[in-house]
Amino acid sequence: RWSVRPLLTASVLVAAFATFYMQRYGVYYDPSMLRNVLRTDTAEASELISWSLIAHVSLYSAVPLWAIWRVRLTRTSLWRAVLRRIAFSAFCAVAVVAAVLLIFQDFSALMRNQKELRYLITPANVIYSTARVLSTDAERPKIRQSVGLDARVATPSRTQKPKLLFIVVGETVRASNWG
Repeated sequence: RWSVRPLLTASVLVAAFATFYMQRYGVYYDPSMLRNVLRTDTAEASELISWSLIAHVSLYSAVPLWAIWRVRLTRTSLWRAVLRRIAFSAFCAVAVVAAVLLIFQDFSALMRNQKELRYLITPANVIYSTARVLSTDAERPKIRQSVGLDARVATPSRTQKPKLLFIVVGETVRASNWG
């Protein structure tokens, strides 16, 4: 179909961009990270574009994109295409199940103890996380509620010392950035 090349191109480019930031910053593209990405403004995002990003994306996407646009597609009827896809998906499912069964004990322990590994499968992690963020944000009510309407300024007496209050505000910090 006409949509296969643009969809595959987008998938390859998303994977190339995602792997660059995953390798560079050691992040996982889980729903919380994608929420941060989608709420980033242009000034912040422009700081992340560099020559190394362009080189990485070019290196990792040039050959797959060339192959996507070079391969000649043959047109088939809708039913034949659907049957081929069902057969191919069934074959792949059987192959995956067989591969997992061969190493099930180690694989199950790994997936149980390292749940964040599923966010390393690119571009599926980006697609899943984006869909999850968009679906949960659509469910949230957009009406903001006022808080602290009953708050008032307390005047301490002259004999009583005022309370000391420290507020520490910060952003997410990785252990490698502590100085």
